[in-house]
Amino acid sequence: MTFQLFVSLYGGLLRRGYRHSDAGGASVLGLTDIHQMNGLKALLGASINGVAALYFIWARMVFWPEFVVM
Repeated sequence: MTFQLFVSLYGGLLRRGYRHSDAGGASVLGLTDIHQMNGLKALLGASINGVAALYFIWARMVFWPEFVVM
């Protein structure tokens, strides 16, 4: 779990290559089915990005007019 915490912090702030770390962490936890690992990776990725987005909104770091255009 500590490994996943650090991967989540890294992924939420930088969004660089953390999905590979998620797959590596899943294999260390004992998952061997690639489909289960991919599903877990997608779920964790959505969770990480969602929490990061909520934090940026809470910290008032979102410029809403540009967000609407995008």
